[in-house]
Amino acid sequence: GTFKLNPNSNPLYSIYMYAFWRSPNGSGKDSFSDENEPRDQMTFLEQIVDDYGHTIIRDEFSKASGYDSQLTAEAIRVLTLWMATVQSLYDAMSLCDNFDIEYDDIDEATSTNPVDHAAAFWFGNYDPGTPTDEDSGSLYAWANRARSNFSFDTNQTPFDTNEEFLKRLLDLQRLLQTCFDPDETTQHSVRTATKMRRLVVEMTRIMTVPMVQNFIHYTARASTSQETEETSYDYMILYGLATLPPIKICDGGAFAFLYDYALTSAKSDNVGEAELYSLLVSLYSRFVCLGIKCDQIGTSNVLEGTATTGSSWPLCQDPSSDFTGNYRAANEEQFTEFLLLDLDIRTIGTLIE
Repeated sequence: GTFKLNPNSNPLYSIYMYAFWRSPNGSGKDSFSDENEPRDQMTFLEQIVDDYGHTIIRDEFSKASGYDSQLTAEAIRVLTLWMATVQSLYDAMSLCDNFDIEYDDIDEATSTNPVDHAAAFWFGNYDPGTPTDEDSGSLYAWANRARSNFSFDTNQTPFDTNEEFLKRLLDLQRLLQTCFDPDETTQHSVRTATKMRRLVVEMTRIMTVPMVQNFIHYTARASTSQETEETSYDYMILYGLATLPPIKICDGGAFAFLYDYALTSAKSDNVGEAELYSLLVSLYSRFVCLGIKCDQIGTSNVLEGTATTGSSWPLCQDPSSDFTGNYRAANEEQFTEFLLLDLDIRTIGTLIE
């Protein structure tokens, strides 16, 4: 059948639609008067919000700085291909959630294993033995490029998005096969489905890492350049759109600030090093909204050293487990995991009814 994004099974898609609908460019920007707006009338950039990816890509063709084929390809990669991968992961989980289905019920002539779909979307035709494939259009190569713009603590093993994603993809495939085992009891299937759900949430967090790296990279380039870099601004806008929506769910004020900096005020005189400092402070403290940690992102090569003002750039720090000195978590690592926002949110009623 035709591949389609489904807000009923893919909570991250719902989150993005909700954020765009409530954004300054959405018909739901007035959170009070538009509270009861009919579902089929919810828009972003004056187009139906369900098609936000297509709307943004199409808008790139008519932007003031002119058409840029590489930027358009990047937009397709991070808005369409990325979310298609997420959808495939949730489709695999949904198959295991449906305890009445058996492998024999699936028509192999017309159906594709959702985990295979996710692998195809992520890896494409990437060949690690071919150096030129590092410049390919696959999400695998894209994640490698994002990582190359950051440095990591020499005392720790650098976080590798592709390595972590692949490990969990293999685990997901094994769990899906377990679901179709005719000897599986319903109780075992429930446990397997729960494991798959946790695994899919982990994988979407991992997929978010290169998105955030690129947002920081291009925002830093646009904000610190001594000369106007039109391309950096355009990529900052793209990655603002692709990265920020989940923040809307847990901190509307931070989302509004970051959206204004990266999108509304982009290319204005209000984007500079002082503003970048504030943006980084706000973004770092909202990593919990994106389900990621500081050591996964690393330090932007653009921001190594000090700003031209002579001050240091802010350091990224994960949430503290020490509450005003009165309470300290027994297990700091586990505490931080609990703080990470579970993106599997199913309470955005207006977008999934």
